[in-house]
Amino acid sequence: MRTSTCQFRILLIAASIVALAAAEGAAHGSGTTAVYSYSIASGGYDAVGNVLAYTDSVTGTWSMTGGYDSLNRLVAAKATAGPYYSSSSGGLDAT
Repeated sequence: MRTSTCQFRILLIAASIVALAAAEGAAHGSGTTAVYSYSIASGGYDAVGNVLAYTDSVTGTWSMTGGYDSLNRLVAAKATAGPYYSSSSGGLDAT
């Protein structure tokens, strides 16, 4: 299964946020508090493993359907709910 650069960046950011939350909780003796969560629904991947849609606690729900090039790089994504949602047809700029 091939992981796109965008997927890797999302996971890296999520891991960084969780690590910072754990460090903050340990410093204050209060334990760990989740500050970021994400989910990918069942069937949320295409045949080669690219994410088709996901929801996270910071940016909302995103759709990547049809948004990968021939090298499986994410070239288009659209918010379908959450703070970045707009009724206009915006998306990720591939340039």
